[in-house]
Order: sequence, then structure tokens, then C-alpha cells
Amino acid sequence: MVARLQAGAAEWDIATGGGMMAPLFNAEAFATQVRVLMARKHITMREAAVEIGCGHATVSRVCNGKTPDVENYLRISKWLSEATTQEPRNG
Repeated sequence: MVARLQAGAAEWDIATGGGMMAPLFNAEAFATQVRVLMARKHITMREAAVEIGCGHATVSRVCNGKTPDVENYLRISKWLSEATTQEPRNG
């Protein structure tokens, strides 16, 4: 299968029949997850950056809907995952 990324678009034109596929990464949803966790923890972007292990500018960009690089995506995802597994369960 041959795929070609269209410049400036988050869609793939598949050579075997064409068509569009949904983007694999939703930056707005990711930003919402980060902002919600920061609010739950009552922490600033700078404090979140320390917990994550990245710069505060990275957290700011992510919170504004920008796509992080792979390394920072993995760091932030780990931070989100760890927070989820540490939450107390009711019941």
C-alpha cells in the first residue's frame, strides 16, 4: 500500500482507492487531558513541567493545542497515566 501525506493536511490519500482517514493524534483532546489533570492537582504549568520532566514552554504549547515531539509526548503520556493509576477507586 502506498500512502502520501498531503502538505498542510492531517489526512492521508491512500493510493489503493483514495479516501481520507482520521488523524491519529488529537492535540486538542490531549491538551484537555493535561489541563484537567493540572486543575485536579491544583498545579501551575511550571509545576507540571517539573513533574513531567520537560520545560514549562512545552507544557504551555501542549495546553494551547500544539502537538509535542515524540519524546515529550511519551513523558506527558506517562505523567497522565501515572496520575490515573494513582487515583483512589470508590467502591
